Amino acid sequence: MTGGIAEARGGEYRWPFREWIADERRREGWIDSSRSRRTLALLVLLAPFVMLFVRTFVLLPFAHSGPQSSLGRQVRVDGARLGEEAAMYKHILIPTDGSALSEEAIRQGVAFAKSINATVTAVTVSPSFHTVSRDTMMVSDTREQYQKDCEDRAERYLVFAREIARSSGVPCESAHVVNDHPYEGIIDAARTKGCDLIFMASHGRKGVAALVLGSETTKVLTHSKIPTLVCR
Repeated sequence: MTGGIAEARGGEYRWPFREWIADERRREGWIDSSRSRRTLALLVLLAPFVMLFVRTFVLLPFAHSGPQSSLGRQVRVDGARLGEEAAMYKHILIPTDGSALSEEAIRQGVAFAKSINATVTAVTVSPSFHTVSRDTMMVSDTREQYQKDCEDRAERYLVFAREIARSSGVPCESAHVVNDHPYEGIIDAARTKGCDLIFMASHGRKGVAALVLGSETTKVLTHSKIPTLVCR
């Protein structure tokens, strides 16, 4: 049969219409595949620009939209109040090493505590006595004299905090902790005193005799399960 529905070729029947459909489908498949490859290539080229857009206009504004107080997360405070979320804090721990920055942290921490009707506990940390040390005071003193010197120094630091709190009408306790790792002493004091917030300076004294360093603040933020506000 020629010109009919089917053609007999070599003892087989071929259907021109079906072959035409098959050819069209193969051609459309190739076109779809080509379009897919072009689309994929375009997406690969645009991906870095999309990621940059999301990071710049979505993630960064969200990250800096305001203070956060979830566990283990740093919150920087520049004289600002936390708002309604701050109402949950009732007892604030404020570490000090007598430096100008820690004294400023005491002022801001006490003011913050007053604004939310919270109480404060001031704490300072001294290293334990070692016969071999780079601390000149530790080397030159006996154990008893060193302990007395540490207590006198701690009392000077803590008196400042108590005076600031008293003048502001904020209930204040104080504690002197002995620990070779200041961040551990701060965290232990916060747990022992039942504090629900740590308010501390971004860094303290410089040099070997420093008690609250920038590195110590970082360690408190890393290891403490209690929310921490960093004053700068």
